Amino acid sequence: MDNEIVDKVNELIDLLDNSEMIKNLNFHKKCIDDDNVVGNLIKIFKEMKYNYELNPTVDNRKKLLTAKINLYNNEVVKSYKYCENELYYHILYMNEKLSGLTNKNLCAKKDS
Repeated sequence: MDNEIVDKVNELIDLLDNSEMIKNLNFHKKCIDDDNVVGNLIKIFKEMKYNYELNPTVDNRKKLLTAKINLYNNEVVKSYKYCENELYYHILYMNEKLSGLTNKNLCAKKDS
């Protein structure tokens, strides 16, 4: 039974790799990579996060929040995050079903 489950999971992974959901996610990731505006927003966000971690003042927190809002309000980022969330919830659902079938964690680190 365990081998059958592993085989079916591998089939599912192959199906996911070729699914529209993954194709959309990859497309939107490429859009993010190719968009200079988004790249700049990410750079600003990372800088503000770093500054806040070094010096957690109210002013730095406001700057970090503004950078995060600007980044996540970008339409390219919104599209990517939508695809990412869709995939995440599918994976949660599959993990729940798989756990119910196996009653054990197949992904757990095995002792050598």
